[in-house]
Amino acid sequence: GNPPNLIFIPDANGDDKPDGEPKVLLDGWGINDRHETLNSFIWGPDGWLYGCHGVFTRSNVGKPGAPAEDRKFIDGGIWRWHPVREEFEVFAEGLSNPWGFDFNDQGQGFATCCVIPHLFHVVQGGIYHKQSRQNVNRYVYDNIKTIRDHAHKSAHGGARFYLADAFPEKYRDQLFMCNIHQHSVLTDVMVPKGSSYVGKHGEDFMPTNDLAWVGFSVEIGPEGGVYVLDWHDQNI
Repeated sequence: GNPPNLIFIPDANGDDKPDGEPKVLLDGWGINDRHETLNSFIWGPDGWLYGCHGVFTRSNVGKPGAPAEDRKFIDGGIWRWHPVREEFEVFAEGLSNPWGFDFNDQGQGFATCCVIPHLFHVVQGGIYHKQSRQNVNRYVYDNIKTIRDHAHKSAHGGARFYLADAFPEKYRDQLFMCNIHQHSVLTDVMVPKGSSYVGKHGEDFMPTNDLAWVGFSVEIGPEGGVYVLDWHDQNI
């Protein structure tokens, strides 16, 4: 992500060196609020590239050179891009500044957020609780609410389900996320309920006593380890 562009750096031979200049796949991404532009990319089980977008940045996304009528507006939600068909879609609308999105082992999507409740089960076409602004579709009866049954302090960043086997079995299928202002890594447990889930608090996986440590993104390594990106800023 490099607003106003979504770029692709080719490496056909896998030598970790660019084969040429970056290719702009999509442009029109806004930068009104610089900490909530296109972010948190992940490949979905359906082969699409998914990402998040914050509520106070306004984007009109399309292929380079596309006219206004061929672009799609997004100011909060989850989007996706198909790398073969070169199609862009707004997958779901609403939320706040989502900085984490992942799929569980059933292929269901979940987003972590800040300011508003921290956890949402995200389905295609869903219109969700939106921070401070009205949703693009003004005619819905109501928006889709959080699935969490508890509260954490303030903002969350990152979202990865633990689907590896290096950790004890109790961690499998738990959602790992960073709590930015609590300076910790937390987990939630998804409990099926009807057609959705209830997000229950798992455990404080990695609390810290360092006020400059600001976990922001989580990844699961190929060996099963949990990797955390530390923003490291005592002013947060």
